[in-house]
Amino acid sequence: MYLVENHTLPTVSMQLVFAGGSADDPKGKEGLASVCMGLLSDGTEKLDKIAFSEALGDLASSIGSYAGVDEQAVTLSSLTKNLDPTLDLFVDTLLRPGMRADEFDRTIKKRLESLKQIKASPQGIAGRVAGPIAYGDDHPYGRVWTEASTKALEVEDCRAYVKSWIQPANAKLFVVGDVTRKDVEEKVGKRLASWKGKAKTPVAIPAPKPRKGKVFLVDVPGTPQALVRIMHGGPKRQDEDYVTNSLMVSILGGGFSSRINMNIREEKGWAYGAYGGFSYARNFGLFSAGGSILVDKTADSIQEILREIERMKKEPVTEGELARERDGAILSLPASWATGAQVLSTYRSLVYYGLPLDWYSSYVPKVKAVTVGDVQAAAQEHLKQDVQILVVGDAEKVAPELAKLGPILRLDADAKPTEQAR
Repeated sequence: MYLVENHTLPTVSMQLVFAGGSADDPKGKEGLASVCMGLLSDGTEKLDKIAFSEALGDLASSIGSYAGVDEQAVTLSSLTKNLDPTLDLFVDTLLRPGMRADEFDRTIKKRLESLKQIKASPQGIAGRVAGPIAYGDDHPYGRVWTEASTKALEVEDCRAYVKSWIQPANAKLFVVGDVTRKDVEEKVGKRLASWKGKAKTPVAIPAPKPRKGKVFLVDVPGTPQALVRIMHGGPKRQDEDYVTNSLMVSILGGGFSSRINMNIREEKGWAYGAYGGFSYARNFGLFSAGGSILVDKTADSIQEILREIERMKKEPVTEGELARERDGAILSLPASWATGAQVLSTYRSLVYYGLPLDWYSSYVPKVKAVTVGDVQAAAQEHLKQDVQILVVGDAEKVAPELAKLGPILRLDADAKPTEQAR
């Protein structure tokens, strides 16, 4: 158990975290973990979804559940005075979930409608196809759920999923708020004392194996803007130079005053905003940069972003740029501790990455110690010119200029090739 006592407000936040997630979805049933974990908190054996929601509403509490790629959780938020009845509902969610066929059917219908909306949006399409490109089709971060995989799911799959994965052995409980360790041990411990069981062993997450190819294009006819993502592998969250990397990539593309945004938006006027940054999985990272670009400036914007990446490597940043990002990093730090939910998320993230719980105690000195030379060294080590370029937009308008960057691989909205490279 991970507990942070905070008695300034009469609230409690909890998350019970389990291994597993979409990485373990069977082939042909992608989306299983997400559907089943969403269904888990849609009522209990005694209370259907409406009655369950009403019971929580009467308590001003919330209970939820979700699945990530390699972790999944059941969550709780409650006023301290209502913690006991909320925990009763929480335990029923864990041990006696409803998993009703009618709620399952509604969930499937909603997901299929959601998929239609996603595929109608360049941003939504990019979110689907970027993973298979950057990580590989068979990688857990590269698999996509489809109409077919969603329709292949049955309510019995979800009932079996919960029995297989929502088990107490090796689960982690995170608690933040107006509660003591004794309170948690008594209130949660006694309610779950008889709960026994071990979950399945999750698959290991392999290293990414990006798709072969440089330029990938998904055609969305008639769009006035093209969604651009420039990607390559990045550093790990656990790396010693994480703080330096964060400041470096913030200067490059992290905010309004970043180099990419000032170039593409402020100087050129080709987009409302453009960005660049690192994202992290448990044991690897990804760099991505881009934005929604005027369709006739797509290739030009890509070239400008690549130039900004190269400039970060060749030219030292200014002291003013570094000071701006140092100050921003330090001033934004309290936001990670502003609410119980944010404190819980911060500590859960440290545990997820295997970092010490006192990691932030040295954060400010590390930020202040970063030099211009450190930033350039980080750029030279972690920014690459060997990139993958994803464009989602009107192919008739963007393809001629994109072809100058390399052979174009055409994809559909499920990341499947639609024709040979050309």
